[in-house]
Amino acid sequence: MRILLPTFAILALAALSFSIRASVDAKDERNVVVSHATPHDRLFSVIFDADKGVAVGEAGLIMGTTDAGKSWTRERAPTDLAMIDVASNGTRRIAVGQMGLILVDDGSGTWKKVDSGTDRRLLQVDLNKNGLAFIVGAFGTLLKSKDGGETWESVAPNWATLYDSGEGDTAVLRDEPTNYLVDVQEDGSVLIGGEYGQIMRSPDGGICWDIVYRHPSDSGESAPTFFALSIRDDGAGYAVGQSGLVARTADHGRTWGYVKTPVDGNL
Repeated sequence: MRILLPTFAILALAALSFSIRASVDAKDERNVVVSHATPHDRLFSVIFDADKGVAVGEAGLIMGTTDAGKSWTRERAPTDLAMIDVASNGTRRIAVGQMGLILVDDGSGTWKKVDSGTDRRLLQVDLNKNGLAFIVGAFGTLLKSKDGGETWESVAPNWATLYDSGEGDTAVLRDEPTNYLVDVQEDGSVLIGGEYGQIMRSPDGGICWDIVYRHPSDSGESAPTFFALSIRDDGAGYAVGQSGLVARTADHGRTWGYVKTPVDGNL
């Protein structure tokens, strides 16, 4: 189970303590106000595998639990950059974040940096039991690992071709798309998605891509962006995003349908 909080709408996980002390010097009629804020680290993503869980956040913050979240301890991280997402296959753990940051724990409990080959922001990571892993990020970043995150290669496709609807509107792709969703399934198929309301599926580990959902846009405006995705073991799942956008699948992401919602806020 993963909880991912987009950077534009961070949920505070602890209350902010703020106190103000004021004193008045009657003799010179000056007010002196001294304020003290207690900052709290923010966590952006958490994932569980049975009773073991890990949460990552800003400034190199990694918290781990082995008792289903009853207690947490801070884990040593070889970075002070923010980590935006974390994934686990039950043995290996991978965290990603700012400036192309990738951290890997091979099961020893020690995190290490590995080379990503990019300095772009990495937004979500997933891997399966066989060690196949994918990362999506800013401006078309798409990375693949076949060894549980030890080494990575860029496998970004021709985005312009994938975003061409066949109706002459390729101009909608003003920049390489930023993707926020990635799901690596046990059979080696992969789902990615994000900007322009599009979800793509690869049946062969990122070699070929098919468009499995494209949300319609109104009056030439870009379709809303997808931000989060979750699919159960039985194949049922949802993808959610801007303007109340919800899409549902019942077959592990091979096909999707739009779900009308009574809200227009970001999900």
